[in-house]
Amino acid sequence: MKKFLSLALVAMMLLAIAPMAGAEEPTELYIYTIGAFDHPEEMFAEFEEANNCKIVPVTVLSEDWAAYMSVAMNDGTQLDVFYMNGQDVRSYVQKGLLVDLTDRVDYWDRFYEAPLAPFTIDGHIYAVPYGGGGGMVMTYNQKILDEYGLELPNTWEELEAAKEVLDQAGIAMFTHEGGVTYMWPSWFFMLLGQATDGKAVDTTFATLKGEMKFTDEPYMEAMSVLEKLGKEGYFINGVNALDRQGALQSFINGESLFYYNVAFADTREGGMGDELKITKGPLFCEAAQEGKVYTTGSASGCPLAIYSGTQNLELSLKLIEWMSDTDNVVKWLHDYTDDQSVIATYLPPQVDFVRPEDVTADPLIDELTEANANLEVWLDWYWPTDVTNTFKEVIQAVVGGQMDAATALEMVQETFDNCVLDGYTFS
Repeated sequence: MKKFLSLALVAMMLLAIAPMAGAEEPTELYIYTIGAFDHPEEMFAEFEEANNCKIVPVTVLSEDWAAYMSVAMNDGTQLDVFYMNGQDVRSYVQKGLLVDLTDRVDYWDRFYEAPLAPFTIDGHIYAVPYGGGGGMVMTYNQKILDEYGLELPNTWEELEAAKEVLDQAGIAMFTHEGGVTYMWPSWFFMLLGQATDGKAVDTTFATLKGEMKFTDEPYMEAMSVLEKLGKEGYFINGVNALDRQGALQSFINGESLFYYNVAFADTREGGMGDELKITKGPLFCEAAQEGKVYTTGSASGCPLAIYSGTQNLELSLKLIEWMSDTDNVVKWLHDYTDDQSVIATYLPPQVDFVRPEDVTADPLIDELTEANANLEVWLDWYWPTDVTNTFKEVIQAVVGGQMDAATALEMVQETFDNCVLDGYTFS
């Protein structure tokens, strides 16, 4: 009898633990994101439950991405999905680091055509657009103009006249996060756009194919503007020491008239109201035309891509499809974003996106939309990484007065020539 009871007890215990033994542990899926990933864990709960997985976001600042990923790839760190900067897509593709999504994705009609263009290489698509589009927008403080009786300066002559007045008041013409060298090329993109009257991307393609040089006239004009702005004190004092927050705060505090920035929502959050305005100027270059948009950025937001060495390909494919689904994008913005200014200025790559009815669009949304519709892609999405790094360094030196424009561009061209010698080709 005792033996029978013992066997029965053992059988009951085995039945009790059987489901536990048979259950699979959730798969950890890592998504590496540039900047602060503002999606809370709850956002992924539905996907995790449906796919028996755990999403692990890892934040890596844009300026640290290259170094971080180099170490991670070399030491075998688990890498699955990248929410990355578009400038890294082309170089990653050339190194075989991204999964070709062309035939693995069947929802390309979810997106506008323009957001897909930067991620289409030799007829293959390697990333899915995600997040709000937009670019560097020239903002200004109307309150400063009103206080000092000035009209918005749009030409060199008008800039010089306004500078004389504002210098006396201790107000700079431009602020910029010059201490973050990563951000300096954005000025060059805009200026090359002006110097070529909107053909900065065509000029870049011609240069990367060897049909032009980085020392040619359009590049020289753009770099010379930066040299003039730095030498003649148009930038705020200590510009090359300012970080992102410092530059933003100096603008919000009324220490500069202009801020060429990508932090539009942050500016609103910082307290700027009706005094915040957007302009298509000033016109720095001879070919630039009144009323034309020369800003640069991306209608694509930031791309979602998959590391070619992932051990979780199918799950990664499911995640990027789920994240970029239009209904989910609307839901996340509405339910998980506390900052209404982000929602109010969100410019999505999804064709069917409809702003939630209870969200009031920012008063400047129409101007932002126009700028976004006409912007050219950030040129470092096409430049070789070494060229981008050289541009960062030489522009800071030019603005700081340690190097002239000609020497800077000679260094860029030398860097590019070395890339070609090392086997670089543009396609």
